[in-house]
Amino acid sequence: MTIEIEHVNCDALIDAASSDTVIIPNPSKVKIIQDKYAQKVAMAAEGVPLGSFQLVRTGADIVEASKVWGWPVVLKARRGAYDGKGNAVIRSEAETDEAIASLGGLVDESRSSLGDDEQFRLYAEQWVPYVRELAIMAVNNANSITTGASSGAGSSAEGTTGHSGSPSSSSSSSSGCISTYPVVVSQHQDSVLREAHVGSPVLSARTTERAQALARQVSEWLGEGVVGVEMFELADGRVLYNECAPRPHNTGHYTIEACGVSQFEQLARVLTRMPAGSTSLRPGVGGAIMFNVLGGMTDQWLLEGAASADAAGLAGALRGLEAEEAGRIIAGGSSGGSTVVKSKPFDGSLRAHWYGKTSLRQGRKMAHVTVTGATFLACLAGAKRAGVPCEGADPGLIGTPGTALPPLADAGTSTSTSIPAVPGSVEHSALTALQGVEPPVVAIIMGSDSDLPHMEPAARLL
Repeated sequence: MTIEIEHVNCDALIDAASSDTVIIPNPSKVKIIQDKYAQKVAMAAEGVPLGSFQLVRTGADIVEASKVWGWPVVLKARRGAYDGKGNAVIRSEAETDEAIASLGGLVDESRSSLGDDEQFRLYAEQWVPYVRELAIMAVNNANSITTGASSGAGSSAEGTTGHSGSPSSSSSSSSGCISTYPVVVSQHQDSVLREAHVGSPVLSARTTERAQALARQVSEWLGEGVVGVEMFELADGRVLYNECAPRPHNTGHYTIEACGVSQFEQLARVLTRMPAGSTSLRPGVGGAIMFNVLGGMTDQWLLEGAASADAAGLAGALRGLEAEEAGRIIAGGSSGGSTVVKSKPFDGSLRAHWYGKTSLRQGRKMAHVTVTGATFLACLAGAKRAGVPCEGADPGLIGTPGTALPPLADAGTSTSTSIPAVPGSVEHSALTALQGVEPPVVAIIMGSDSDLPHMEPAARLL
């Protein structure tokens, strides 16, 4: 037995597990994850790097914490929060009471009989001055019948590396084989995931290694199953834990098209005691962008791009409808039918997944689109051609937030390739020695892929 989401009756699952029902993930660990304060306590005990936090029993606790941490302070509900709901940023002592009230108050009377600390509804976290948010999906198939064997669509991951040099990894531990997918750079809009970037050249090898190590720690603590781990990258190169979800996660949807085996199949493999499949990017895939289609989006990219054949074709792929009607549904003007249409190919590198939800709310996840390409910059170009507004791309790559993408030539006439410095090389050592400075991106634009071998030595020298 498994779960779709962590907000379930864990006590009932724990009882079922005691009668020899196999439940993945471990319901006792899921119960800890349900309480974000308990989750942070557990991660701290495991030695996972994370920011400071404390339980809030009175408003004065927040003020006292600010004297050590400084303002702002993040106030969070311990239970039931997701997609930014249940959080409040407090910028001064004057905002404390309002923030507490907005999250339902300090005490949860329904839990008053469970112990002194259980009744307190909120906890506080030190504000983490991150430069970007990261996420990784990890797989723990501890009890696979043939852990490490090759099977089916993807062989087991043994430190494999994708086309782009964005590595996945695996390790053996007391909990069995743990495999991690590539690191995702996540972009949010109003605390809801808008874009997930894979293979972005803004990530250094050092950051990637630290993020993967952190994800493996969390996966080993959780045990069998699939887990999405969200993190913060700081300017000084540190990677800190944010939170986790013990299931397939929105930041891992790109794995359907981009990786050897998707996060969803990995869960099925764990449940059926099969070895983990490949977590690497597929051959020829060096990057991916997953874009959430959110209810009430101001850009309405399907509707506005209907004049182009590309966008009209995408709209039709989503719903089998005329572009104008598909755009109207995204805008909330009509609920339409609820028939779920399977993903269809678009221009060889774009896939759209419409969820078939019949009601629309501001910010609700209605669909997602995944663009794959030989490089991350090629993905940006493909998204631009299709009308997908990936304006949240990392400012370290294309400029300040909100600026339009730079002009990119049509894929049929040129290729854009990014070559990162090789880990362990002289140039890589020089780059990583610059604390807090991202390695520069070296891009080659050429008329043919056959030019790459001739240009590569110069690119590495640069």
